[in-house]
Order: sequence, then structure tokens, then C-alpha cells
Amino acid sequence: MELQQYPAPEKVVAGRQEGYASATEGLKVKAERNDSQLKIDIMNNNLAFKDLKVWHKAVELADEVIAALETLNTHGHHYRLKEQVEAAVTSISCNIAEGKGRFSIKEYTHFLYIARGSIYETITLLTIFKKRGWITDSAYSEFENKSIEIISMLKGLINSINKPKTDIK
Repeated sequence: MELQQYPAPEKVVAGRQEGYASATEGLKVKAERNDSQLKIDIMNNNLAFKDLKVWHKAVELADEVIAALETLNTHGHHYRLKEQVEAAVTSISCNIAEGKGRFSIKEYTHFLYIARGSIYETITLLTIFKKRGWITDSAYSEFENKSIEIISMLKGLINSINKPKTDIK
């Protein structure tokens, strides 16, 4: 598929601007601006985070942890702790996606490190839940094993995107 370079928008009519602009680092962006909406179609890098296996694993972990929290039976309410686990576990995949949407390797790496930190936060909270008897040892072990796999995948991804580029002949 060949990408076309479009000219920048030239006029604004009644609060509406239409046209195309070129984004940094070679991304071609088609944009239409309305007072109530902004549509952006990234033509050659559309939602690339969905191609990452680590993102899928993080979403799967979040789904499983949230499902376990829905069946959580505690004597107290502990809503804040449940919300904190949900926030931490969903933050993993969110930060992978947000980093992939950034325009520099440095920013991307930064968000991958934040995602890694969110895994450690999730496991810490789940450790507390296990100690309180709110989740089973087997559920905890399953979450921990999946987390270790994601941490390993993140480390590999970080190493691969920060590897110095060499000329291959």
C-alpha cells in the first residue's frame, strides 16, 4: 500500500477545520477537526500495540484478576484495596499501549518501565490478599506466574527497542 502525502489544512469554516497534516517521524495523519470531535486515522501505525503479544497477555491478566475480585468475599468491605488492584492491573496494558503510541523510543521505554512497576504493585497487593485469605494460594500462584512471564516479555521488548542499530549487509 502506497501512502500519499497530503497538504496541510488551508481554511477554517464555521468552527470546522478539514484537511490533512503530516505527523512527526514520517507518520501520515488524516485529521478532521470539529468543535465536538477530533478524528485521527494513523494510516501506517494504526493501533500497533494490538500486535504486541505482551499487551495481549497483560489484558488477559487484568481480565482474570478483575474476575477474581468480583467474587472476592471479605468480612470488611475493603473497596479501596479492590479498586487499587484493579487500577494497578489495568495500568499494565494501558501503559504498554500508551507507550507504543508515543513518538520516541525514550518515551516508549519509559511507559514500558511504568507498566513493569504496575505489575509489581499488582503482585504486592495480591500477596496481601493471599495473606488475608481473600484469594487462594493457587489463584495467587497463577497470577504470579503470568506476571513473571509479562515481566520477562517487557524486559525483552525494552532490550530489543533500545538495542543499538547496526548496518546489516
